[in-house]
Amino acid sequence: MTYKEKFDRVMGVSGWNRGKIARLLGVNYFTVRRWTKTKAKPRSAYAEKIDLMYDGIVKPLECEIDRLSDIVEKRILKEQIKDLKKDDCEV
Repeated sequence: MTYKEKFDRVMGVSGWNRGKIARLLGVNYFTVRRWTKTKAKPRSAYAEKIDLMYDGIVKPLECEIDRLSDIVEKRILKEQIKDLKKDDCEV
């Protein structure tokens, strides 16, 4: 995954803008803008911070979404099975 994709996901999930992310990372807005426009790559120290930000914000939500999707799927399947059983009993 590129840093642009990571920034897009972090901004989408958190509602943060480039300015907020820049402040959190200790860089200026234009640096983050260059990273998000893929005109430059972050140095290793900042790459690690970006990875930590992504892992702390996006990954837990993705796991929660997966868990909730499983629950919804199971409920839908349960309802479909109920409907099938009703149909089998009806003549």
